[in-house]
Amino acid sequence: MKVVLALVVGGFTLLGVWLGGVLTRSNEARHWRRDRCLEAYTDVLRACDTLVYESNRAYRTEFESSARLAQNEVVLDKTAEMYRASDRATLVGSDEVQKQLGALVLHCGKKIGAMSIARPKPTEDEWHKATVDDFAVLFGKFRNDARNDLGVNPPLHTVEEWKRILGRPN
Repeated sequence: MKVVLALVVGGFTLLGVWLGGVLTRSNEARHWRRDRCLEAYTDVLRACDTLVYESNRAYRTEFESSARLAQNEVVLDKTAEMYRASDRATLVGSDEVQKQLGALVLHCGKKIGAMSIARPKPTEDEWHKATVDDFAVLFGKFRNDARNDLGVNPPLHTVEEWKRILGRPN
């Protein structure tokens, strides 16, 4: 009886040690991924914001000046930097953030960056819509999806998402 009891106690001890190791590895992997995603998402947001800032400077600079050519180079460099940050976020990010990540990055690169160096310049209304109205919506959607993906705080949802969650018609 004592032998059986010792074997049972020993078996449960080994099972506890094994289960603790598995849970610790899983928790460490989740923390590692969250930390890498936080860095990648922050880099994308910073790169997009910087690109919009530099694009605004290019848009406001006169075409025929040497400052314009230099600023165009800055815009191209910032666009490449943003795409590199996006690639990193694509590799570590979850499927839930990919749609908004792609929409934000393409808008910043193909719409804002390209418009800032285009000839002829877009109108003030077109520029405002691209750099303020549309950018703010895409930036906010990606930021909320990234925040939700990190799982640090309760998820943020748009009004439309809450209606869908609660089963109410639009």
